[in-house]
Amino acid sequence: MIWLIIARGLTGVGGAGIMTMAVVIIGDITDLRSRGKYLGCFMLAWVVASSAGPLIGGTFADKVTWRWCFYINLPIGAVTAVTSLLFLRIPVERETWLEKLKRIYFLGSFIMVGSLILILLALSWGGKTYAWNSAVVVALLIVGFALLAVFVVVEVYIPPEPILDLSLFNNHIIPALLIASTMAGMVMFSLIYYIPIFFSAVFNSSAINAGVHLPPFQVSIAVSALVTGQIMSRIGHMRLLTVTGFAIAVVGTGLLTLLRPESGAGEQVGYLLLSGLGIGMIMPLTIVIAQGAVRPQLMAVSTTLLMFTRTIGGVFGLAIADAVFANALRPRLQAVGSRHPEYANTLMASQDDVTLIWARASQRTESLHKVFITLIPLLAIGFLASLVFKHIEPTGKGEKGEAALKPAALE
Repeated sequence: MIWLIIARGLTGVGGAGIMTMAVVIIGDITDLRSRGKYLGCFMLAWVVASSAGPLIGGTFADKVTWRWCFYINLPIGAVTAVTSLLFLRIPVERETWLEKLKRIYFLGSFIMVGSLILILLALSWGGKTYAWNSAVVVALLIVGFALLAVFVVVEVYIPPEPILDLSLFNNHIIPALLIASTMAGMVMFSLIYYIPIFFSAVFNSSAINAGVHLPPFQVSIAVSALVTGQIMSRIGHMRLLTVTGFAIAVVGTGLLTLLRPESGAGEQVGYLLLSGLGIGMIMPLTIVIAQGAVRPQLMAVSTTLLMFTRTIGGVFGLAIADAVFANALRPRLQAVGSRHPEYANTLMASQDDVTLIWARASQRTESLHKVFITLIPLLAIGFLASLVFKHIEPTGKGEKGEAALKPAALE
């Protein structure tokens, strides 16, 4: 397991670089008006891959061997690497690898990662492994947030090229944008994780059938992102589209709290489509706004910062959702176990293994509804943050459009 964790961590490092650099390259080679179209295609590819991947992986695990879940990445990675080497032509700064490595401030990275890990451990253990007021959880939170403060101080006073360029925050749009992106990431990843669990626990679906309920949500994200990119390229109005996306996502996520074991397929699919529609509108637009709100020299920095906050939002969103679910479900299972002591151990074990018990679907329904309810104020915060955005008129062809095509690294 330790080796698996290390190897998956290394895979994550590479995957994060691929995802972020793809968005940065799109920003470098397109003008602001047409950028939404390409980011919509990027989201479409991401959703297709994230939908097909779990299904293919599950088939490998059931029919062949789980090792093929990793083997399959080797030919895919090889094709991608060869394609990039042959066809990707972008200007780069003329520095040696050693000179580039010296510009990376590793101490700041370690401090930031350490602080986030401590906070995540506190959120994951609180109310489950340890009480929220236990010394372990309190200490993790205090040290985690203290390290975050140290990270900010270090970034201000020590490195010549900080990881976090604080001059970005001179523009009031950037803090609001990061809040909106973080909230969207928290909700999107939480729904991707908990939708299959909801249908497995509440509707007694098998693992495969529970996974089949996820594509309507993901496909609506992809289609919405693609269409929104086309609309933005034609009419602009990025702020209006972003605010509308958050409003639709609030309504769709709120409707998910109405799902019951007796809910029909129309309600199930319709609510998921509406939630995905709103999330899909938000994702490409926040990236375009982040790139259009800063000087070309800072475009790559603002893009990577946005992708970072979106991913961290997803991580923290899952930790918060899991804590809400566990703390809502535990007292209900304890109450049932007190009335039926012979099943108490099985009931408590079912908190982490849904296949152990189905009879108390109502307990799980109420607990999972608490998860969806928790996501609604997060989207509301994102909605309020998006109201701060100012309208950024996308550049088209001509002198301004050509300037936008100029790589930011060379400005």
